[in-house]
Amino acid sequence: MRKFLQKGLIVLLFVGVLYAQLPYPLQQYKQLLKRGGVPASAPSPGGVVQYSSPGIYSQAESLQVPPQREQLPEEKIHPEDTLPYFDEPVVVAGETIQVIRKATPRHLKRYGADFFNNVPPVQMAQLPVSGDYVLGSGDKLVLNVWGGLNAQYDLVVDREGSIYIPQVGNIAVGGLTLDKAEKKVRKSLLANYSNVNVDLTLAQTKSVRVFVVGQVKYPGIYDLPGLSRVLTALAAAGGPDSVGSYRNIKVFRGDRQIATFDLYEFINRGTSAGNIQLASGDVVFVPHYEILVKLRGQVKSPAEYELKEGETIRDLLRFAGGILPTGNRQGIFVDRIKDGYHQSLTINLDDSVSAATPIYDGDDISVFPLNPYREDIVFVEGYVPQPGAYGWHKGMRLADLFEAEKSLF
Repeated sequence: MRKFLQKGLIVLLFVGVLYAQLPYPLQQYKQLLKRGGVPASAPSPGGVVQYSSPGIYSQAESLQVPPQREQLPEEKIHPEDTLPYFDEPVVVAGETIQVIRKATPRHLKRYGADFFNNVPPVQMAQLPVSGDYVLGSGDKLVLNVWGGLNAQYDLVVDREGSIYIPQVGNIAVGGLTLDKAEKKVRKSLLANYSNVNVDLTLAQTKSVRVFVVGQVKYPGIYDLPGLSRVLTALAAAGGPDSVGSYRNIKVFRGDRQIATFDLYEFINRGTSAGNIQLASGDVVFVPHYEILVKLRGQVKSPAEYELKEGETIRDLLRFAGGILPTGNRQGIFVDRIKDGYHQSLTINLDDSVSAATPIYDGDDISVFPLNPYREDIVFVEGYVPQPGAYGWHKGMRLADLFEAEKSLF
């Protein structure tokens, strides 16, 4: 019995020392491993955690931790994000003079950045061609004619933008949509034949050479399939870089701007305005962003968001999916740098004047949780069918409470 107690005591000592030497409590360490990450200050979960053994052991021991998948920096779970807030110290000359409390998460990704991370290769030949496809030099067409004339023609749009149909001649179709080109071909055939039906289809698309410049990851000249649109060119160039705009992407044809594309509207609403079909020589230009703000806390999608001039916090919250029911609408904290000075202010969304407060580049916005304290509530404990919390109203009697329970026992 004594030997058994001695062994049990040694095991307890060993476990106690192991628990004391880990950088975090053992239970918390296990939870962090299950969630896929550990604090930056803790040893890597993919290796071996070293700790000192008590004096009764002759050498250091090791705690083997199962290897984890390597995570990107923005994917790692930070222990401070388990709380609804974190404290940001203001340090001057090595001394903390203030502590600013902000909502978690501390680390934010830029909204929309994941859009270009996994672009699958798609064969353009597999994509359907709509009637608004603009024809150009190099496009291959198939023309089927029946009725007063039965024939099939394989046609190619030449450098002048024309196709040649025997016994009809050249027809200029360059710059026309596929639907308009079909109507023009039918009109030309009816001038020579009566009662003809026409079907003009695209057999093979041309190649277009476009220039993607500005703040993109891989600026350059790209030869793309004729079905390509602005998003195709952006994906080929890797998307906007860390300072590129997602909301003011411009397309130039010749010396004039022909379209502006807003990726946020595409992601949030599915609208493709500005995502036009490209032609050879087009320039896709991505400028610097103008306003970039951080949105943290009780919103559906905390992230860094780009805003346009004149947009308010309501536009920002629309992109983020809105405030969660647990969020405090009346106490949104803004940490700001304006005119060379740090400023702090609180926005109340239920106040129309406060909600119209302009948003500036660099704003750090925190939506904190509501006060968890419940008002107008009573508690029933003891031998009752359903102990716990119940709603209270003015004039409520004890008998009313038990009538709701039907019976005291």
